Amino acid sequence: MIDISKNRELESIANDWAKDVIAFLTDTLAHENRVTAIYNEIHTQVDKRLTKYEKMFGEKCRIADVSQDEWQRAWTQLKSYLTDCDKLTALPDSLETEKGIINSYSEDIKNALKVTCTAIYNSFTALKAYDYMEKLKIRTCPYCNRHYTFTIRKNNSGFSTRPEYDHYYDKSTYPHLALAFYNLIPSCKECNHSKKNQPLRVHPYKSHFESRFVITNPADDEVLDLENILTIKTENDFNIKFRKGDIGQYNDPSDEELENITTLGLVDLYNGHKDYVLELIEKRNSYDLITREGIVDGFQGVFHTQGEVFEFIWGRYLEENTFEKQPLSKFTHDILLQLELLK
Repeated sequence: MIDISKNRELESIANDWAKDVIAFLTDTLAHENRVTAIYNEIHTQVDKRLTKYEKMFGEKCRIADVSQDEWQRAWTQLKSYLTDCDKLTALPDSLETEKGIINSYSEDIKNALKVTCTAIYNSFTALKAYDYMEKLKIRTCPYCNRHYTFTIRKNNSGFSTRPEYDHYYDKSTYPHLALAFYNLIPSCKECNHSKKNQPLRVHPYKSHFESRFVITNPADDEVLDLENILTIKTENDFNIKFRKGDIGQYNDPSDEELENITTLGLVDLYNGHKDYVLELIEKRNSYDLITREGIVDGFQGVFHTQGEVFEFIWGRYLEENTFEKQPLSKFTHDILLQLELLK
């Protein structure tokens, strides 16, 4: 998993998001004209959008036989949450605390909140999701770093695409967080759907994996050294795992990282990229220092330095703050470390 808090004005984007959510909820809606039978007068009822959702919430609660006093107290708390800029922009650490307010509600109120907040979320994102995906410019999925997540608006050809929003704390269990900015992770469809409502413990707006991808022996899962890696010939000769620590001093991932790894199926997914690892090993055997010097000399005017040759062979997005720019960048970086091509 990669950190997506870098290279963008998150605080400004989050504040704009909160202001738009509040404007959306406090906007006025004109209902259909109603004609009174006695005076034949036409009246237009005007409510804030919040009133519409209050009625929805109240109706769900009444059907479940929740008392009016009880559901109105819950609605007052929800309304306060959804119209509070600080709540809507609560940072990842604060979300852990904020999610707890739901625990005081009955199951009937929780179900009504789920229906109402999902309706609010769907209506708001239908209007604004593309705007904010364009502002964020998330190029690859932060959970897996395997897929591009470009945002393209519908053009003359009718094509459009954007990342999906994953609710880090799922909106079924924590409906009041449905529109909290830092609870919404732009992700690929595969990760969003495989995660479902399962919890994660490493948040991509806050942190990244300390663990690295490593090449291991399929017989005992021991991390292979360079000498043994360079003898690998087929995909059956190795596995891909996650380990922490320096070369020769590896430890298992932390419990927090392991939960992300397991929930998102990252080990299985990346073992599907063994062909790519074999390609990196073949290049490692072929492009030694002398070869790189020869490329510089042989292609004068094309490559001026060995650094340019390195980028040409291995790729250019190999720094932590650029991983999100291209799929498999962290994977490539970690394997190149084990191949002793990076420090």
